[in-house]
Amino acid sequence: MLISLSLIFLQYLKLYHIIILRNQCQLTREKLNKIHLTTDVLDQEYYQLKQILSSSMYKNDIEERLINIENEQQRSLIDQQRIYILEHLNRQLKNDLNASKLINESLKRRLNCTCQINNKTEYLRSYLSTQKSWPFPYCPPWIPAKLSSIHEEKPLKISSPLSVSM
Repeated sequence: MLISLSLIFLQYLKLYHIIILRNQCQLTREKLNKIHLTTDVLDQEYYQLKQILSSSMYKNDIEERLINIENEQQRSLIDQQRIYILEHLNRQLKNDLNASKLINESLKRRLNCTCQINNKTEYLRSYLSTQKSWPFPYCPPWIPAKLSSIHEEKPLKISSPLSVSM
């Protein structure tokens, strides 16, 4: 019964940890989606500006080149930000994975200790159930042996009432 309760507790603990990891993964996915949305908006603005400049009659080649250079710089900055965020999220996931491994190892050790305690308890119960001469349940087997050697029923021998002193 104790083993099954401890196993159920460990399963709930694992489930809770998995839920935490899933939530963190969901948050990272949402962050990545936001990044993709912002880059899509910037891309749309870039192409709109490019179309406006290309349709204008008074454009200069130098202005167009400057705008293209600025847009490329913005794109490279956005790409660098994406890379930084992805690396940060990757580090977080690795840390979470290491933490979950440590928790899993700790749970395995606790389960082993629980199993050992349950085995010892079952052994003592089975041993004590076979010891019918000892009236007290759940006591170590050496106690009845010690008590039987100490307590011996011997009749008191008095040779004369005058020899008894108080």
